[in-house]
Amino acid sequence: MIKIAQFGEGNFLRTFVDYYFENLNVESGKKDYSVSIIKPITFGTLEKFHAQNNKYNIVMELKEILNRRRSTRKFLAGKVEHDKLQRIVDMALQAPSSRNSRSTRLIVVEDAELLEKMSQMRDYGSSFMKDAQAAIVVMGDKEASDLWLDNCVITATILQLAVVDEGLASCWVHVNGRPCLKDEPEGAKADDYLRKLLDLPTHYGILCAVA
Repeated sequence: MIKIAQFGEGNFLRTFVDYYFENLNVESGKKDYSVSIIKPITFGTLEKFHAQNNKYNIVMELKEILNRRRSTRKFLAGKVEHDKLQRIVDMALQAPSSRNSRSTRLIVVEDAELLEKMSQMRDYGSSFMKDAQAAIVVMGDKEASDLWLDNCVITATILQLAVVDEGLASCWVHVNGRPCLKDEPEGAKADDYLRKLLDLPTHYGILCAVA
């Protein structure tokens, strides 16, 4: 089950640790950190969090981050720490959006079985995802903005730079408009495959996954 989390209201500081991974494992009754849907937070709560938690000091200059970013398709073993994923997503969701619509939505996937299945959404250009320790699906709420795709592109770009800032590497796997089979461009789409796999809302358009 995937729960869509709502933020920007109430006790933000109390819920920050879990809000990126707010998904309930129905069978065990415990939190399942494999799949989460994240919605933007307000600047007010973000500033409040920063004021009390000094975790966001920039450790590299922007020009160094830009120089270091590469598309990486081979990954080291070992899980990515949750606090790093939190900071990456937090920075990505600070990306600008058309008319401040904040239409971008993100899903963090860490479950190895899900990553394996995600790697099969295309027969070209996505197989390496099975070896990744995490992937972040970048989506847009079509009901929030008609420029959801443009907003997603901005967010995904900031996300990849945030990955570098955390000492990690990533690669963009395109989903929007891509066929599952390269030789059948008018056939089944990767978007539909991923939507069914992750049980995504129909009004969410998918741009890409960053592994």
